[in-house]
Amino acid sequence: MQRRKGEAPERYPWTQIGISERRYYKLLPLFAQKVNGRYDYDYDDVVARMKAHLDHVDKARTVRAAALEVLQLHGFGEEAARKWLQRHPPEEAVNAWPRGRRP
Repeated sequence: MQRRKGEAPERYPWTQIGISERRYYKLLPLFAQKVNGRYDYDYDDVVARMKAHLDHVDKARTVRAAALEVLQLHGFGEEAARKWLQRHPPEEAVNAWPRGRRP
């Protein structure tokens, strides 16, 4: 089976998205319904929706990392910045300062 997968990798949906087979099957319940114990879905539709979902997750991760960096530049410690981001949206990080250190 592994040899067959190696011979025609473009045939498999997880290679089209650029993720591992394991991650594909972990995400599949979010995008397909089970019918009689098996997933019944349109491969192209699921691949497109999964790709959009993964792009959204990557964008959110990038925004969060940028907000974390801004908070640390403003004087927050690493743990304090992470805790601040748990309680506030990342867009508010531009105007956030630690207590007693407002400019």
